Amino acid sequence: MKRPMLFAILISLLFFSCGNSSSIILWSDKPELADAVELYNMNGSEYRVIFQYKEDLVSSFFKEETKPDIIIGEDLSNSTVKNELIDLNEALKSGTGFADLLTTPLISGTERGEEYPLVPLSYSPLTIVYRKNSKRIEGNSIFLNINEILDLGIQFNEEKKRGYSPYWDENFLLAFLDLNGTSFREGKENLLEWNREALESSTDFLGDWQIRNGGLESMDAFNSKYLYDNRIKLLKEGRILFSAYNLGDYMALSDSMIRILDFSYVSYGEKMHPGVVVYGGINKKNRSLEQSALFMNWLLEKGNQELIISSAIRNGTGSFGFLGGLSSFDDVNRGIITAYYPVLEGKIPFSSYLHSEPEKPVEYKKVQNELITRWLRDERKGSAETLDVAFDKWRKLRIPF
Repeated sequence: MKRPMLFAILISLLFFSCGNSSSIILWSDKPELADAVELYNMNGSEYRVIFQYKEDLVSSFFKEETKPDIIIGEDLSNSTVKNELIDLNEALKSGTGFADLLTTPLISGTERGEEYPLVPLSYSPLTIVYRKNSKRIEGNSIFLNINEILDLGIQFNEEKKRGYSPYWDENFLLAFLDLNGTSFREGKENLLEWNREALESSTDFLGDWQIRNGGLESMDAFNSKYLYDNRIKLLKEGRILFSAYNLGDYMALSDSMIRILDFSYVSYGEKMHPGVVVYGGINKKNRSLEQSALFMNWLLEKGNQELIISSAIRNGTGSFGFLGGLSSFDDVNRGIITAYYPVLEGKIPFSSYLHSEPEKPVEYKKVQNELITRWLRDERKGSAETLDVAFDKWRKLRIPF
């Protein structure tokens, strides 16, 4: 078990056992928040925040009888969750910079009409990782376009080497579909909708990539012989050219690994993918709106974000940056995070480059894992039914919460 996760569970149990009427409850699937809550509770407030870790946050939010006052985590930008949350325009004071976030692409998908029940707190963008000082990768751009990744990978290919296959990394596959306009989103009755022309264009592109890599049988032979091994080891040995990581996962690698590696943000159509986005909101049925808003305002204060970042480094929790990624505030990333992580100097993008994500169906991560990526792998082999048919079958078998 990772240290942040173990720490979060222990803190959760401790706070839960000490709960009283002068407390509010925060649920999150981000163990990094345990440290932030501990810092907040040290400020002498009459109310304390009780942190409770929930691995399956959205499902717990609807299944469990006792509800939290605050919910923070991934996979929240859907109408089912947002309908249970207050409008943060009314709760968050302007001094926190909340208004500044309304102009960034990260705010996309958080709206409810003219209201904002969710605030984006952090994101962990998709990166493509390679050996440092690779002669094949020229220039100092912090971005690497998907077309460049394809071409460089093909040039790298030899009998016992492969540059890159998008099927190696599900996060890369899904990001490409988003960046190419497939636009998986919430439709009527919370059903999945998408741009069918863009999906066809995407699968054609992926199919051409596979052909240029030598075809299905050639790639399967390489994968079965080599890809079981540690991906960093394969990069170090020169067996592969690229591997995809979200930034938070890359920065969680050991210092010895990072010293021999470098990365660029994956881009396509002049946009980069936000990867994992962490949102926060306040339950309509909260125990104290004032105290819930106080904590959310505290979390959005840039000075407090630095306090959280420095505390995580000092305590060796293993958590990167702010809540496992970059802050939703550009100046925190470019001024504070680079000070604590010098390896990121010159490697921080402006959030204006981010691809805007639409509102997703409820439990979209399960939709991705159980439906979309499985369908893509079947489609790769030429054995897939249409995604419409696959979705209809999946929906009938799915047990809703």
